[in-house]
Amino acid sequence: MMSESIRLRISSKTKTQVDMLKDEYKLKTYGDVVEFLMNQYFLQEQIRLSEKTISKLVSEILLENLKPMIENINRKTGYIDKNVQINTDMLNHLIVGENLDALYAHSIKNNPTKVYKMMVEQMNEDIKNKQVKKNYREGNEV
Repeated sequence: MMSESIRLRISSKTKTQVDMLKDEYKLKTYGDVVEFLMNQYFLQEQIRLSEKTISKLVSEILLENLKPMIENINRKTGYIDKNVQINTDMLNHLIVGENLDALYAHSIKNNPTKVYKMMVEQMNEDIKNKQVKKNYREGNEV
């Protein structure tokens, strides 16, 4: 190994720290201390890059495994939101359109009206169209 001479100006505090490292790790020269510090720095840099790589891989694996569940939750939430919107729109139309002071709730599911059936069919058609578009974007078969 080839060695070179370097002259450095360091503060007394830094010199004290260098001396402590020299004693603690039983290094012979200040050059050995600098070499030791450089090796430690590059070792830490490799560890940091390895941690970053591992973190990225774990994130990708988690995302890959959780994506179907998240999509399923989003899809179900969308269905619920659409049903709530249909019911809200229908009730609002009845209350406003018929000028009702009080509305006695009857189960729409048990006694569906023609309007409700049409709205449900439209909602199902919209969901189907969105699923077809999504499958097309992802390259899946319909």
